Amino acid sequence: MRVVDEPPLPADTVLDLAAVPRTPVLGWAGGGPRHVAGPPVEPAVMVEPARQVPAAQAGTRRWALVAARVGPARDVVAEGSAMRVHAVTDGALVRTVEALAFGHATDGAVTLADAAAAYERLARAAEAMAAAGGRLTESDDGLLVVRYDR
Repeated sequence: MRVVDEPPLPADTVLDLAAVPRTPVLGWAGGGPRHVAGPPVEPAVMVEPARQVPAAQAGTRRWALVAARVGPARDVVAEGSAMRVHAVTDGALVRTVEALAFGHATDGAVTLADAAAAYERLARAAEAMAAAGGRLTESDDGLLVVRYDR
């Protein structure tokens, strides 16, 4: 999970939760996240924000919960945060940048078959990203950066 809480620069667009009614919004109460607006969130999804964002950091602000375009990863984005890797599309906050790490993909592999299976999983993820409109924009030191048009 990425926690996005970036102070904006003068030219940055900032997250306005009123512009993303199709995005789940969380607030912290009683020490943990609570769904406060937008589409419903499965209880199991709330585990990661509770672990990643301490109540003290969350404060009284509201946070958008954004799913990756491919895979199970999610972001929480603070209201008023700079939107450098997200955009608003049809009332939903979406990621515009994803990363696919292959540098340590085979760590822990015991056999060649294990290593091959790890690379095959990465290949399937890359294919899914391409099918979702992603394009490779950078490749450096075991990391692929994939960008999406809105």
